[in-house]
Amino acid sequence: MISSIRKFSTNMMHKASTTWFDASSVILTTPQNSSKQLQQAKTKDPVDFSVVMLKRSSTSSFYPNAYVFPGGKVDESDFSNKWIELYHSLDKDFVSLFERLHVNQNDGHRSPMFLKPLQKSNLPNEVAYRICAIRETFEETGILIARKTSEALRSMTSMSMYGEPHDFAHFNDAVTWRKRVHNDASQLLQLCRELECVPDIWSLHEWSNWLTPTALMAKFSKRFDTVFYTASLSKIPEYYEHDNKETTTISFESSHEVISSFKQGNITLGPPQIYELCRLMRFKSHADFAKFAAERGLQGMSRCLPIRANTIDGSALALYPGDQWYPEDTDKVGRVDVDMTYDNFLKVEPRHHNHMRFKSTDDAGRRTDVVVTCNMPYQHIKPIPETIIFSKKSML
Repeated sequence: MISSIRKFSTNMMHKASTTWFDASSVILTTPQNSSKQLQQAKTKDPVDFSVVMLKRSSTSSFYPNAYVFPGGKVDESDFSNKWIELYHSLDKDFVSLFERLHVNQNDGHRSPMFLKPLQKSNLPNEVAYRICAIRETFEETGILIARKTSEALRSMTSMSMYGEPHDFAHFNDAVTWRKRVHNDASQLLQLCRELECVPDIWSLHEWSNWLTPTALMAKFSKRFDTVFYTASLSKIPEYYEHDNKETTTISFESSHEVISSFKQGNITLGPPQIYELCRLMRFKSHADFAKFAAERGLQGMSRCLPIRANTIDGSALALYPGDQWYPEDTDKVGRVDVDMTYDNFLKVEPRHHNHMRFKSTDDAGRRTDVVVTCNMPYQHIKPIPETIIFSKKSML
């Protein structure tokens, strides 16, 4: 029945829409500080951990003013063979631990980011993208997820539930190295050599992979294929600060608080951030979240390319894999036109949905619904269903 009431519009975007930048991002969580803990303890559903969010600069070329997770574009230095030499210098068998990062996913839907052949590099993609995520997080927040080499062999023999922020000897050291790495990504390797530490790649766990939809090319003129990792820190970092260039604000709030701020029109969020924050809202305990992320991260993941859909009553949808309306051939489909109202759209059997709905409201604002009724693959968790009605102030 579905095929008879939907029409596919061919993707006619220019050639640039078929290219994108590879990127890595970290959903970084920490315990809450003592005052937050006391405040949360008084609520009906206390949450004991925070998510690190950054506000993009108003001059950013991609989602200006939006709140995002730390992360950014992959640099050639992230794939340098010199990283293998660094880890190998700790112990001749240490590099074999890279194998613990490989996901045994044989369903044919493994994210293409991990299947691309690497030129002039023997570093596994699973390692390089983690190094990128750690580097970008350090550049944007000042938080370096790393272990002293003296502790590495003892603590990195398996995937870790928790990571630790590197403790710099002096505040100025963190500021100086952060500036050096920002100006030259390869300086992260030099930092590790001089400070005798290594990126804690075993504390980053695969979470999701989002590819910017072609529809946003007209707005931002660029796309990103981004792997999202989770990293749960065992303590709140002593040093952290936004870079005041690409980002202008750093916050530590629970996922519930971030979504609440979005509902009130105080902040801007992109669809991937809304979706992932609604997933995190399933957890009240940091320990439960860290355990789930560490165990689930080895199950694998596929790429999520949102496909736009429209209903006849003015609802705009972002369809995600698993939704019964999601097209099989996403390379040729730019939009799905549904010849029915949204209410009837939801009633079509078998009612397997995984999408976000956007609809204008009477006050020139917009309503957003997160709708997930299908089962999540790879033992993942569903987002909490949310209806978010906000004013024009917080619209992208």
